[in-house]
Amino acid sequence: MSSPASLVEPRAAVQLKRSLSRDEPPISIIMRSYNEGWALRETLPALRAQDYKNWELIVIDSGSTDGSVDMIRQAAPAHFVQITKQEYNPSRVMNHGMELARTEFGIFLNADATPQGSNWLRPLVSALQDSHVAAAFGRQIPRPDCQAVFAHDYERCFGAHRESTRWDHFFSMVSSGLRKDVWSRRGFLEKMQYSEDDEYTRWCREQGFGVVYVPESVVMHSHNYTAQQAYQRSFGEAKALAAVWKDAPTEINFRKTVVFGWTNDARRDLIFCARQKRLGEWPHAARIRWQQRKAKLAGFREGWRHYRNGSDPSSENSANFSRWIKSLANRSTENATTFLPLPTGEGRGEGERNEIAGTIASSHRLLRFTMDGSDALEKHLTYICEKVLGGVRAVIPENKLEALVLGGGYGRGQGGVLKTTSGDAPYNDLEFYVFLRGNRVLNERKYHPELEALGERLSGLAGLHVEFKVDSLERLRKSPVTMFSYDLVSGHRIFWGGENIFKGCEPHLDAAKIPRAEATRLLFNRCTGLLLAKELLKKHELTAEGADFVGRNLAKAKLALGDVILAQTGQYHWNCLERKKRLDELAIEHAPDWLDEVRKHHGEGVEFKLHPTRIAKSLPEFQAEHEKISRLANRVWLWLESRRLWRAFPTARDYAFSRVRKCGDSLTGYQQSQPILRNILLTARSFGIGGVLHRGTRYPRERLLNALPLLLWEEPLNDFQVKYFLQKELRTRASDWQGFVAAYKAVWPKFS
Repeated sequence: MSSPASLVEPRAAVQLKRSLSRDEPPISIIMRSYNEGWALRETLPALRAQDYKNWELIVIDSGSTDGSVDMIRQAAPAHFVQITKQEYNPSRVMNHGMELARTEFGIFLNADATPQGSNWLRPLVSALQDSHVAAAFGRQIPRPDCQAVFAHDYERCFGAHRESTRWDHFFSMVSSGLRKDVWSRRGFLEKMQYSEDDEYTRWCREQGFGVVYVPESVVMHSHNYTAQQAYQRSFGEAKALAAVWKDAPTEINFRKTVVFGWTNDARRDLIFCARQKRLGEWPHAARIRWQQRKAKLAGFREGWRHYRNGSDPSSENSANFSRWIKSLANRSTENATTFLPLPTGEGRGEGERNEIAGTIASSHRLLRFTMDGSDALEKHLTYICEKVLGGVRAVIPENKLEALVLGGGYGRGQGGVLKTTSGDAPYNDLEFYVFLRGNRVLNERKYHPELEALGERLSGLAGLHVEFKVDSLERLRKSPVTMFSYDLVSGHRIFWGGENIFKGCEPHLDAAKIPRAEATRLLFNRCTGLLLAKELLKKHELTAEGADFVGRNLAKAKLALGDVILAQTGQYHWNCLERKKRLDELAIEHAPDWLDEVRKHHGEGVEFKLHPTRIAKSLPEFQAEHEKISRLANRVWLWLESRRLWRAFPTARDYAFSRVRKCGDSLTGYQQSQPILRNILLTARSFGIGGVLHRGTRYPRERLLNALPLLLWEEPLNDFQVKYFLQKELRTRASDWQGFVAAYKAVWPKFS
């Protein structure tokens, strides 16, 4: 039994008590882990809370990247073995754990199986103290978010009236125990990729030992597999089934196995869902069962070709494999025909384990949401992301969901940390991108309302705004580079989907390809924030919420003033600290005299982004700062647009009244050469039919680009020509500044 190539961290300081009492002999807890930090937060404390104290901990981790390695080290295991994800083989790993055990009993516990109560361990040990018992396994209850189809499986296996008592054999490695003296005779077959625990415990029974169920030992454990994962699990189990099938292979056929089998599964699931008052989940259960049944047929046929046509998967262990065939020969035809992938031991095969664990992975090695937030904040954000994933999967059909990705500051590992008297708190928004298969527009129309409602529910729990954007990976791969796409592809965290979901998006990693128009778009949005802050500052008093809004938008504007210069010069970077460094070192020919002032404010903006504060200033102080930042933004705006449009604009009024095309033909990125017909339709939808008569062939954002400088920098609006111009651009009858701002605000979200 070879050991995997690994990094082993022994802890010799751990001492086991060689108790003279049979009540508490020393035992070894062996844990397999892979990116399960979300569960270890509960599992490790639950181990420490056991009333049975005489144990050592052995952990074998398969290359976790979610921060769980640090959690495991803090638990001070007797042995901590680290292998790569590619090295994982369930039989080999379990054998290695037993080899490391310094006791006579090896208790296996999956990292994502949380003991319930302080009496999980003792019943398993008590069962193994009988020398005639080779293996014991405990009860599993599903987690609260477990989907009905899988909760039904757990009831069949572990419920009060469990069906598994009528099966010829059943065992689960998730929460179990082995006697080392029996295991040392042979151990797990390392050539097996599926059913290794089933095979080993059948061998134990064949040797005359008992395999017992211990319902008093309870863990919480479940998975909500996607249709693809359910298919793969069923395929592997059915492939193994073919090796021991004693009837004609034609007994496994489409009509009997798929159609009739699925009908029976669906009927039983319907009864379960009705009894549990979860009828709304039955269609999903039916889809999962259909995938499982199709996989059973395909897996069996593949297994029959593999095992029965001269290809021996275990030539090195042919005698052991033959013994396995013999030990399984007594499986009843009925049980085999009603085969169902059951929650009996996770990580059955390398491919399966890697796929399931890999669906929640970090990209670009971004293991934290913040740079220096507390552990409590990181755990809180992890918890919220788990809730988001569960909510999204409840809304989006599994055949639709391609990926769930966290973008923004927290996705890039640079989320804001707000210092409060009760500890670190989040500050920025959580920006989730839901990538769906199919037409993006239709998907957004169908699913965005439910996702928006989900975001509202979770925002209160999170303590910050949770928002969702619906998109398509196919569209992203084909679309031109934008500042948004560059930021997202360069730095993100993936919570659903493979690690290579952005394959084909390599052009979006090149900041030099960000068009100049993207800098204009960023400054347009941040100056709109200044306009909204200006509206608040016109009031006689400012509430705490209003002060926070003003302070936040001033800080965002400060950051943007430097960012747009970097984008315009091709020096933009997704990391805000790197941007600050580049701006400080930036050399521009004929550099404007305000560049040093921009650098100063940009540094303040970076600091606020990473360490935001609740700014408490008087109304006059806010007004003075707003005036200063707005004047600087005006100068940057005119400089930026003069370079982009190759035309000098001495004042904001000159810019607004210029008839140069500011969107469409002049852009090279997100609005490149907008079709005239589309522009007309967008204008009609946003500004009415009358709006089409006034420059209706141009992209509608141009109206806002013209109106914003006048509203932000040309007040008071005493000039009749300016008022008339704003009325035409915004399609409003307003005649004062407040009315024009209201008209602007009504349209801006559509083109931000």
